[in-house]
Amino acid sequence: MTTPNSVKNKNVINTVLNFLPDNRPITNLILVENCEKCPKNFTPIHLTYDQDSDADLWRESSLFGKHPGRYLCISKADDTTRDLVIETISVIGANEAAPAGFSTIKQTTDNVQKAWRKRQLVFKYADRKNAQKAVTDIIICSKSKKAPSGFLIAGEINGLTLCYKLGPASRPLPKLPSLSDADKIENKNSIFPSLDTLSISNIYENTTNSPQLPSRPAPKPPTTPQSPTSSFYGTLGGATYAELEGVPFLLNPNLRRQSEINVPPYKSTISANIEYDFTLERQILCTTKAIKLTNNPFFH
Repeated sequence: MTTPNSVKNKNVINTVLNFLPDNRPITNLILVENCEKCPKNFTPIHLTYDQDSDADLWRESSLFGKHPGRYLCISKADDTTRDLVIETISVIGANEAAPAGFSTIKQTTDNVQKAWRKRQLVFKYADRKNAQKAVTDIIICSKSKKAPSGFLIAGEINGLTLCYKLGPASRPLPKLPSLSDADKIENKNSIFPSLDTLSISNIYENTTNSPQLPSRPAPKPPTTPQSPTSSFYGTLGGATYAELEGVPFLLNPNLRRQSEINVPPYKSTISANIEYDFTLERQILCTTKAIKLTNNPFFH
């Protein structure tokens, strides 16, 4: 049973592959009168490579109504009945016989009309497993008579130059997962475990009994400054020591006991133990003639 997720994944892969260069070999060529009626699995070449103009290979003017056209269509779809690729292409006269081993387009696929007027395109099939090279792209140029880089000229039809590119006959492509494979991926018993079954124990080594763990538990967080439990308890923190926030700071218990001892208040006893009468200073002042006795503070 398919699931929406598996279908969505397949659509995403197809979208990505559509943006990648398609270097697969061309497996079939047809001609249509109306490019809008191109069959399934075919891509019409309706614009020129150099001018983005009409890539009509018929180029017949008509005075009344819409003139018929001839548009080359390419296909890269694999044929289940045969594994053939187009090895090379060439342009010859409309009345010329095709070279040995080459195929021609006799009529249009959509309206069963005559395919060519003056010139025609012929191509050669080859078994994929035996072919060394194969045609991987065809372009039509309206003005340029030289092949762009990487292309070869096949010939000219009614003033338009046909160019082609060669590449490997088989190119390995990433295999698109089938719906059954997508269902297996979603199964929890698949070789790809889902993310919800992963756990840390499956990734990291169990360190419960590691000898590097501390022998004692971490200290309890300190109380808030608004309700301190002890005047000798604090924390280091704040903007300056953000790395130490929450680390307890405790005074030494010996200092705590000394702080609880009642020490008598300090009292100065210098005046009681020292008596000095300033006799020497009085004698010096008395012998100084420049100082009047009335200005001497010792004789007041």
